[in-house]
Amino acid sequence: MTVSTGAAAQRGPLPHRFENEIEAFKKADSARTEPEKAALFIGSSTVRLWDLQRSFAHGSVINRGFGGATTPELLYYYGSVVKPHRPAVIIAYIGENDIAAGATPMKVAGDVLMLLQRLRRDYPEARIGYVAMKPSPARIALWGRMDDANRMIAARAATYRADFLDVGAELRGADGLPDPDLYRADRLHLNDRGYAVLTAELQGYVGGAKQPVSAKVAR
Repeated sequence: MTVSTGAAAQRGPLPHRFENEIEAFKKADSARTEPEKAALFIGSSTVRLWDLQRSFAHGSVINRGFGGATTPELLYYYGSVVKPHRPAVIIAYIGENDIAAGATPMKVAGDVLMLLQRLRRDYPEARIGYVAMKPSPARIALWGRMDDANRMIAARAATYRADFLDVGAELRGADGLPDPDLYRADRLHLNDRGYAVLTAELQGYVGGAKQPVSAKVAR
């Protein structure tokens, strides 16, 4: 892929921006025994703000989302965020902030695919799902670029035996626009109702019993 990015995207990961969050992850990892057959959730604030323990109460879940993260930053902290764990399922939600920072769809897709490739290399037996970037009222002007990146990721996710999980349709209203009732007052992050929709869509996938109701699954 040929990569062309804006100035904001070219700055790359900022090593000290998430120092406190990463240290908290390390402390949490050292304080407990790794659960068996856990589902590891990684990514940005959509993951960080998700009450996974309540949403997936019948399984072992690990939340390693850090708000505001971009894909290059997740890759930078991969050794601390991902490598300490031996999950049976990995769910990634990342890329939105990349687009908001000026990265092109091609750049974002390339970085996400790099992440999926690395996950597959390190976890050859895990079920790996990438949750497509969602439409949100606050970023509706960026949706075309997010959708382009989603399409590129969907086209190649199967290369790494990763599933492309497109649940965005369930977050839209009858007019095709993001349903504001599913978002917080900032019009960017999901509220409890929005997370209930997301959980319902991914419950089967995380549990391994069935595919998500509305997801497009690339194999």
